[in-house]
Amino acid sequence: MAQAGGGEIAVESMLRFGSNRDLQEFACFAVGNIALHNSDHAIRLGEAGAVGAICKALNRFTASSTLAEFGCNALTNLTCGDQSFIYF
Repeated sequence: MAQAGGGEIAVESMLRFGSNRDLQEFACFAVGNIALHNSDHAIRLGEAGAVGAICKALNRFTASSTLAEFGCNALTNLTCGDQSFIYF
């Protein structure tokens, strides 16, 4: 999925469909997993605007515990590099 640009598509979808909570949750889950233990993918996602898209989603859907979990995990995986203790 990552090699085919799936992460960038997830970020683009988050930005395009910001009012869709379900999409935001699943996109955060996908971004977090793609960035997990792979700094090259994390860099590409960062360049695509993943951090901003995730922060916007977290601010918009404050009542969603699922989004909070997936979004915070994605932010961790995007910003902490190849840390073996980070998992999804």
